[in-house]
Amino acid sequence: MEIEKNNKIIDIHSHLLPGVDDGASSTDESVKMIEMYIENGYEGAILTPHFRDKYRKSKSELELAFNELKNEIKHRDIEFELYLGNEIYADECTVKNVNSGNICTMANSRYVLLEFPFHSEPAYANELIFELRASGYIPIIAHVERYSYIHRNVKIPYGWIENGALIQVNIDSFCRSKNEQIYKTAVHLLKNDIIDFIATDSHSSTWRSPNVKNTLEMLLKIKGEMWFEEVIVNNPQKILRDEVITRDLFEMSLYDNGLNGRSLLKRILRKFGF
Repeated sequence: MEIEKNNKIIDIHSHLLPGVDDGASSTDESVKMIEMYIENGYEGAILTPHFRDKYRKSKSELELAFNELKNEIKHRDIEFELYLGNEIYADECTVKNVNSGNICTMANSRYVLLEFPFHSEPAYANELIFELRASGYIPIIAHVERYSYIHRNVKIPYGWIENGALIQVNIDSFCRSKNEQIYKTAVHLLKNDIIDFIATDSHSSTWRSPNVKNTLEMLLKIKGEMWFEEVIVNNPQKILRDEVITRDLFEMSLYDNGLNGRSLLKRILRKFGF
């Protein structure tokens, strides 16, 4: 089973913007990565530089670097769509920063990409998700399969989803040779339809690169065309169009697991006194 050439695939998580974080180190490296994206069937990417620790470039600085990269690929006559965002390390200031406009939402939409701590489960996670949703944003939790507390309890993301979050998994996590625990968690999430997006989280042309065509084809073969069309093709397009993504398959699995899937609605009603 091969990927249709008319499938417009957009990567929603990449560190393609040069010189702003631990991703692409130069414009030439960014261009090399873009050429790899094209070879692997992608038509565009959302650039999501880190917003954490020492990587806290202002929105205006990111926009300047973004426009320079766009001009460079235009000058080189490369057809590839670029959109700007951030990968936001979640903390007590996240809602304030997003509301103030200091952080780039994904492709100027209501979607925001959040990174959680890797080794200790954040007690504030559900409250943060709820507050972002109440402020009109839709959080996407990045590379969920990499968090060690998810390895110990794969049900944790169910609570995040109930509160209104969407789930992103890195495509290289489906390579068993990388890390057994990460691989097993990614497979569990895939089998149980917990995943809304699969992205490269690309950092260079050699480390976590966009060279992922074989894995995309494997996912198409395992999950089928309908799933592939929804998760790999349509959901990223909905971000670009700023459309709301529904989770029909997961809602069914919630009821199958005895969960009501309505906690976000309940909390909103309770917040306003109903």
